Amino acid sequence: MSKSVIRVVWLIALLIPGTVRPQGLFSQPEGMTYDPVGDRWFVSNYGDGAIVQIDKQGEQTYFSTYATSALGMHIVGNTLYVASPEGATAGLLGFDLETGSLVVELPFVGMNIPNDLESDTSGFLYVTDWQANRILKVRLSDYGYSVFVPSIPLPNGIVFDRRLNRLLVCCEGEGQARIMAVSLADSSVTVVANAGTGDCDGLTIDGNGHYYFTSWATGSVYQYDPLFVIRRLISNGYSGPASIFFDSLNNVLAIPVLNENRVEFLSFPDVDGDSYLDLNDNCLGEPNPEQIDTDLDRIGDVCDGCTDSDGDGYGDPGFAANTCSADNCPLNYDTDQSDADSDGYGDVCDECTDIDLDGFGNPGFPANTCEVDFCPELHTTSNEDTDSDGIGDNCDNCPNDPNPGQEDTDSDSLGDVCDGCCVSRVGDANGSNEPADEITLGDIMLMVDVKFISGDCSKLTCLKEADVTQDGGANPNCDDHVTLGDIMTLVDFLFISGPDVAVLPECL
Repeated sequence: MSKSVIRVVWLIALLIPGTVRPQGLFSQPEGMTYDPVGDRWFVSNYGDGAIVQIDKQGEQTYFSTYATSALGMHIVGNTLYVASPEGATAGLLGFDLETGSLVVELPFVGMNIPNDLESDTSGFLYVTDWQANRILKVRLSDYGYSVFVPSIPLPNGIVFDRRLNRLLVCCEGEGQARIMAVSLADSSVTVVANAGTGDCDGLTIDGNGHYYFTSWATGSVYQYDPLFVIRRLISNGYSGPASIFFDSLNNVLAIPVLNENRVEFLSFPDVDGDSYLDLNDNCLGEPNPEQIDTDLDRIGDVCDGCTDSDGDGYGDPGFAANTCSADNCPLNYDTDQSDADSDGYGDVCDECTDIDLDGFGNPGFPANTCEVDFCPELHTTSNEDTDSDGIGDNCDNCPNDPNPGQEDTDSDSLGDVCDGCCVSRVGDANGSNEPADEITLGDIMLMVDVKFISGDCSKLTCLKEADVTQDGGANPNCDDHVTLGDIMTLVDFLFISGPDVAVLPECL
């Protein structure tokens, strides 16, 4: 049993300050309900049909002894309704709360153990007819009734779920108990939870929207969360826990224990006073009536040390209680938190990972929705790609000729596909693009003209071609590149030693 639940047991004898009074009025107590106006509890006896009332001092007295047998009870207005399952009084009984006099006696055609009662906000009372496998609907204005649900397996405890305008019913079924929802709009039935145990009996709801049910099979009381996802044991050790009732005014759960002729009250504290019971409170000790839990980890935001919606160990920004590192992609699981462009948004959620900050996104980042940057390492205002090779004009070594590989054999910043220089050896001074090992007289004559006649270096397609001896370096001066030594090397290559001996240097 949870530490936030306090057990108070009403036994056969009850000690009251100053006096001892005999309290042996329970005879197989089956149903309970609380009267907030009279500040008293009612207990129905299955064994002798009596309705016992317990006042705030704990004293028991008979409220009514009219019924032959009694099960579930429910208060509407000034009337206490009781399900009487058998004998001459079988059916629905109603007693005036002030006088205790009988005001309603309604038998049902074809009934077979009317069991528990509940009302809605539209003036109707609902009765589970246990072994007839049905639910009856009674109009309280004139007590006309009809079969609301004609087929439902062994319906027992019933409660009105105002939030979703439905009835919830604890059905014993065949071995496996189930909690079923009945729509008040069309009486359709759906299963909301398999109880995980057999022989369920009572069903009730607390002020926080949590549901409780009893199981005779295990002698226990269980709780479900509002979504019927989490079930937990509240209390056990009972022989015949029956139709429970939760008093939301005082946060008390009443449990009639039929086979032990006693009732038990479980008190549910609310330490922080936020109207959420400690048992249900996701921030015990800190008031948080909204119970907001953004990351659904069952710890409320106001006390969660790491509100982490995507569960990657990094906290969502904007939560004051966080002690973990801030998540740069709070809705995307991302354990490495990489942020290539250092803009505060992680790569897995950054819609424009833009390392050079020019407004165009780096390729290879799936989250990008911005225009792909054709020069990802160069900050540019233009993103043109004239030759459509995926390399922007601003960084393409051949902007007018497709060359996605950007090959530049001679490392002169001009790609091979558009470079007038050779791609293996020097010597092609006239730019005829013949193989470098087939130097022609035209190359020699052009170099003689440039060096000794016209002096016009612009006639050379590439100075590096004419710089056969490779001694011009990076100096752009034509005289440094074209020398007599270059001319003589080509002459030797063509007319004296020949290609087999005079080997030309490779391009740089």
